[in-house]
Amino acid sequence: MDLKLFPTYKELDKYIKSSSDYAVISKDFPLISNLNMTENISLIKEVQEFMSVEDAQKLAREYLKLISYEDLGNKRVNNCTEVEIFYVKFIRALFSDAQNIYISTPFVILQSVVNMDEIINNLLKYNSEKNIMILDLNSNEHRYKGSTCNTIR
Repeated sequence: MDLKLFPTYKELDKYIKSSSDYAVISKDFPLISNLNMTENISLIKEVQEFMSVEDAQKLAREYLKLISYEDLGNKRVNNCTEVEIFYVKFIRALFSDAQNIYISTPFVILQSVVNMDEIINNLLKYNSEKNIMILDLNSNEHRYKGSTCNTIR
């Protein structure tokens, strides 16, 4: 997992828009509120890969269990914490066809989180072959001190 820092939001957005083959996790891309978390995750496998509802939801539950969030599956968006919503968005991005996953300004999504270590360690449990990059502002660099992310400029 890599960390790429930008001087401004404008530069960060420009980087995303100049890329291809990516899924973005950001505050701007919400979950579907009338679906539970398992359905929000599995929907992408059902639509893009024509996986059966049963198989896609089973896989979603397995991915939630990997980070000890198996009880999250039946919750709706309005009953979830920002961390739970973030994990669901991340798993949904893993389920997409995109090779690159961009986590855009995570401290905007995860406002109550002070240290990203636990979250980063949970994301690394997935051992994904996708390129996962955290995109953030230079002003937040201190929040990643000591993390397992490789900082690239």
